[in-house]
Amino acid sequence: MDKYEVAKTIGEEFNYPWIEEMNCFDGFPEVLKNEDGTDIEGCDWYMGEGENDFGTFIDIEVDMTPELREAAQHWCGEMRFDEDEFGNYLQVDYDTAEEMAVMRNDDTEEEDYDPGNDHIQILLKSQTHLRQLAEGIKAYNKEFPAKPKSKEETLEAIRNDGNALANVDDTLKADREVVIAALRNNGRALEFASDTLKADREVVLEAISNGPYSNRHTRGRPLQFASDTLKADRELVLEAVRKSFWVLRHASEELKNDPELKKLAEG
Repeated sequence: MDKYEVAKTIGEEFNYPWIEEMNCFDGFPEVLKNEDGTDIEGCDWYMGEGENDFGTFIDIEVDMTPELREAAQHWCGEMRFDEDEFGNYLQVDYDTAEEMAVMRNDDTEEEDYDPGNDHIQILLKSQTHLRQLAEGIKAYNKEFPAKPKSKEETLEAIRNDGNALANVDDTLKADREVVIAALRNNGRALEFASDTLKADREVVLEAISNGPYSNRHTRGRPLQFASDTLKADRELVLEAVRKSFWVLRHASEELKNDPELKKLAEG
């Protein structure tokens, strides 16, 4: 597994439902870029090729729902690694809320004291450790695949986060009701819909009407993921351009040169 596969695996597969919050302390010593110098999408974690004496520390706050807490403990128990070429072991430790309270030296006698959540703490000191983590995640997910969510559970999740559509079963990515619910939260979720729905005019219009267009990096994204046929649909593209002039760059070549659309895009 090379450094790009490592980053891709972590970006796509290190997304368990028991992760309530994840933070990286001291950061990663280098930023991974594509070979052409462009940014890596999803995850740019990279330790470099030497030994990092201090290391990078990843702290994961565990969701304390009993079923999710048990799943986190199971995952942590399966993460076992050999030493790297520098003689260091990748550390993956599970600490209960009570153990964390002791480490923080909390005053547990305080009235209404709440010890908080359990934590998983990961210490990496080399790119080999990062690769081992990615390989461990991939092997775990293959041996213990996530239970598919029901349609009702999926709808509840994507109404709060449209981009959660990325992680659902392909059957649900082709479900019109599910996809439209995701788009009503975030039009960018069109990226994760089935090809059939990306070619559905009503679905794409729903995506266009829900942006978001406030961020210059995401403007036009819904149209970007529409089918080529719809990118050549003048009325649909006109509606998109009215939302944001950036959209025109994702239209068909013919419409990019349409005088009225160009004038509208140029404001």
